Amino acid sequence: MTNGMGKNLIGVSGYLCLDMFPDLDSGVPFSFVPGMLMEVGSCPASPGGVVGNTGTALHHLGARVRLLARIGEDLFGSYLTEYFRKLGLREKCELAVTPGSPSGYCIVLSPPGKDRMFLACAGANAMLKAADYPENWWDGMKIFHFAYPPLCRAMSRRGGAELVKLYRGAHRRGIVTSLDMS
Repeated sequence: MTNGMGKNLIGVSGYLCLDMFPDLDSGVPFSFVPGMLMEVGSCPASPGGVVGNTGTALHHLGARVRLLARIGEDLFGSYLTEYFRKLGLREKCELAVTPGSPSGYCIVLSPPGKDRMFLACAGANAMLKAADYPENWWDGMKIFHFAYPPLCRAMSRRGGAELVKLYRGAHRRGIVTSLDMS
């Protein structure tokens, strides 16, 4: 590989959701009106958040990646698991299932000519913590990227104590780190 990305293992973790994009370009002006039915078009979906976006983008660019996130025991969690399996990342993707919690999802409303709006459910992401990272998850890792701690609430509670613990562990292993606050 000429770009050199295949040499280093990159860990990507934090927020994972299923992004859904309903087609709002039906010709009817978009507005929320109580009791109104608004017809929309198709609703494509894809993994989102840092794990879905950055993790898969790095994979498509030829980087060696290892992913870690929390999902719920639901249809969205099954979809995300199957997506990573089909992409060839399932063995490199640690998806901790959180029973009783939904998987994260985001409905992206993008009416023509207007700014996008997001309806987001953090779901299982809110329970991600430093103890979720098995010791061997870090093996061979050179770079670690974490994103959206405000949506991974357990990481940002008590002044970010869990996030600090996570980054101290990466630092102790000599791993280069980056953080995206979203």
